[in-house]
Amino acid sequence: MPYIYPDNYIVLCHGFLGTDGMMGVNYFRGVKADLESQGCKVVVPKVSMTGSIDERASQLNSQINELLGLRPGASTGRPDVHLIGHSMGGLDARRLVHMPDLRYNVLSITTISTPHYGSPVASLSDSLGFVSRIQCQVLLGLLSGSGKAMRDMTPQNMAHFNASYKNVAGNQVLQYHVEV
Repeated sequence: MPYIYPDNYIVLCHGFLGTDGMMGVNYFRGVKADLESQGCKVVVPKVSMTGSIDERASQLNSQINELLGLRPGASTGRPDVHLIGHSMGGLDARRLVHMPDLRYNVLSITTISTPHYGSPVASLSDSLGFVSRIQCQVLLGLLSGSGKAMRDMTPQNMAHFNASYKNVAGNQVLQYHVEV
């Protein structure tokens, strides 16, 4: 069966500590080029490496608008997009669809190895003393962002997130998990 090329955009959403070129390492190495060689329209937004889910989702929205050339009040049509998020990028995508006044239609969200129920690594910061937690947050904040990502991804905070941001009707949500 032949591959049917999408007429809409694919948005690749990077995870925690992700970037598109830190020290010569591309987060989605080869994925964008491969999809484009198949006729897909692909954009790769850049959001804070360590910001909170809310911060990153807001940045993701702004980046998608900018990359697709969408301006406030413009009378252009609303393009359709598919969001593909790896790790924390999947949480950003899930939060994004609940934001008001999106200038595009989200047709689907695909999450890959996304910590929907929290991350054991994020929980480790809870076992640190107060001073160590603050030092960790400051260190992460120096990379790019507020450093609040770890706090957001604890199992307790993810339970609140999941209760607050359920799947949106009309959006297809696909989840892929990898166990090592």
